[in-house]
Amino acid sequence: MATMILDRTKTRLGKAIQMMRQDNGLSVKQMAAMAEMRPRDLLAIENGVRAASLIQIYAIVKAIDSDMLALMEKASEVTDVNSGEKSNRDGSKNGK
Repeated sequence: MATMILDRTKTRLGKAIQMMRQDNGLSVKQMAAMAEMRPRDLLAIENGVRAASLIQIYAIVKAIDSDMLALMEKASEVTDVNSGEKSNRDGSKNGK
């Protein structure tokens, strides 16, 4: 159960990073350079393949002149890819 929650969080966080990058009109290569990381690492984070470290998250949000709270709020808005439903912070589905 805990692994499933962590995987879901990693996926949502990655998707939120991708959405924020796209909202700012940046390519993966541009954002990676601004965050001082390799493009393949940013892609792995965005795709939920790899968890981002706190330092990487900080560098990413600073690169787009944002903050961690905005990223967390965006991640909480990401829908569950498998069900199409938005999940609440406790893992429950909308109204369930």
